[in-house]
Amino acid sequence: RELPRRLSGRRLDLAGAHLGDRGVIAVLVALARDPLLEHVSLAGCALHRASLGALGAFAEGHPALQSMDLDGNLFPPEAAHRLSTALSARAAVAAAAAGPGPVP
Repeated sequence: RELPRRLSGRRLDLAGAHLGDRGVIAVLVALARDPLLEHVSLAGCALHRASLGALGAFAEGHPALQSMDLDGNLFPPEAAHRLSTALSARAAVAAAAAGPGPVP
């Protein structure tokens, strides 16, 4: 069965692909090598708690990623906190890489 893949510029829409926790890990490994990817939709892909670590690592480590749609999956309540922590770590690394601001 072919995945419903819609690629437009720097966006990838896999919404409804029913990847599951195992399938999304393979997809994230492949997407990690795409330096232009800015937006990915994994909405309604049957994701659960088991994929949170991989999603967090992907969100934290991908250099160009700006948004990830995870709507319609079956995450536990603490999922938002885990993903927020990953994004905060990413922001801290980006700020450190940018160095100090202009000296007045």
